[in-house]
Amino acid sequence: PRSAPTARGFPTAQAPGLIKLSWLVKLHWMAIVGQTALVVGVHLWVVPLPLRALLGLVALEAAVNLALSAWLARAESVSDAALAAVMLFDSLVLAALLHLSGGHFNPFSTLFLVHVALAAILLPARWSWAQLGFSLAAFGALFPLQDLAPFGVQEHEAMMTLHLQGMWVALALAAVLIVTIVQRVTRALGAREAELERARSL
Repeated sequence: PRSAPTARGFPTAQAPGLIKLSWLVKLHWMAIVGQTALVVGVHLWVVPLPLRALLGLVALEAAVNLALSAWLARAESVSDAALAAVMLFDSLVLAALLHLSGGHFNPFSTLFLVHVALAAILLPARWSWAQLGFSLAAFGALFPLQDLAPFGVQEHEAMMTLHLQGMWVALALAAVLIVTIVQRVTRALGAREAELERARSL
C-alpha cells in the first residue's frame, strides 16, 4: 500500500517514478497559472496576441494535467518512458506557445533550458539527451515558421526593447525554477532513500 503523505505533504515511500510524476503535476499547475497570467497581461498591456489560440493551448495543458493527476492517484509505478513522454509534450506545447507569441524572438524560449535541466534530474541519460535534442529541434523550428506566425516581429526597435526586458524576466524565472526543482526533487528522493535504508536496517 502507498504510504500517507509526510508532514511536508510529500509521500516519500512512493516509488521514484511516482515522486517524479507528482512533482511534474505540481509544476504543471504552476506553469498553467503563470502562462495564463502572462498571456492575458501581455495582451492587455503590452501587445495584442492571438488570445483564443494561446488560452486554448493552456486549456489543453490543464486537461492533460487533470488526466495525469487521475493516473497518479491510482498508479503503482511510472516508467521513465512515460515521464519522458510527458516532458516532451511539455516542450511541444512550449514551442507552440512561442510560435503564437513572437516565435524565436520571444525571450521566454529560455524556458526550454528548464525542461532540459528537469530531464537531466529526473530521467536516465538516454531520455535526457532525447529531451535536449527535441528542445533544440523545437526551438530551431520556430525560425522557418516565423513567417507563418500570427504574431511576430513588427517594429524592430520597439520589439527589441520588449525582447531585452523580457530576457531579464525569463532568465530570472528559469533560474528560480531550476534551483527550486533541483533542491526539492533531490531532497524528496534523498528522503525516500533514507527511509528505505532505515527499513532495511530493521
